[in-house]
Amino acid sequence: MVNGSMDEAPICGSPAFGLKDIDYMVLHAPFHKIVRKGFARLLPIDRLSQEMGSEALSDAQVLSRETSAAHSSTRTVSSEPSTASKAMESGLLLASSDAFDSKVQPSMLLSQHCGNMYAASLYASLACLVEARGAGLEGKRIMLFAYGSGLASSAFTLRGRPSHSGFSLQRLAGQVDIGARLAARLEGSPAEFEKALQRLEARFGAHSFEPEASVADLLPGTFYLESIDDQYKRVYHRKA
Repeated sequence: MVNGSMDEAPICGSPAFGLKDIDYMVLHAPFHKIVRKGFARLLPIDRLSQEMGSEALSDAQVLSRETSAAHSSTRTVSSEPSTASKAMESGLLLASSDAFDSKVQPSMLLSQHCGNMYAASLYASLACLVEARGAGLEGKRIMLFAYGSGLASSAFTLRGRPSHSGFSLQRLAGQVDIGARLAARLEGSPAEFEKALQRLEARFGAHSFEPEASVADLLPGTFYLESIDDQYKRVYHRKA
């Protein structure tokens, strides 16, 4: 836990940590829909954790009780498992709409426009949240969750705090400038994109060449490949 301590964690007999304790959530976003649906699934799970406190549940108990809670909360009756019920999914999406808009949506701008950024996804989303809320994050608790290919995952919390240095939340929010950067993107046609992929495919594993693509549209300060020699040594330049 970042900027926190173990005494904030639930102990036996105390209320469980849950959505009520979190002001914002920043989630790894391979694509927007998986974040939206994943957050909706938290509703019945969170309800169960609040009911059970710190009691440990097996995976089978969680699935069984989650199904029961979801059916009850969405007034849906179905013999399907909760993960397969489209009716339940729709109900949970509707029921979680307000919470998603307030807790998660402020961090989703880049992931909705850029798609899967892999390792950058979580912290790009955090940057979006900082830009969207700025000093409004002071005193707020933010939960971050990231995972990689099902092999490992991590969850931790941050708390916004006031600062009079150059790294204040308000100053950072003014410098990120994500909305303007997205608006400044250049639009390309599918044919142009396909042509670029063909050039990339033709040069795969090649040496002794200079890329043909123009650097005119690169922003100042951008590094770009200038050439690859016959020993596969790469030369990069930085646009002035």
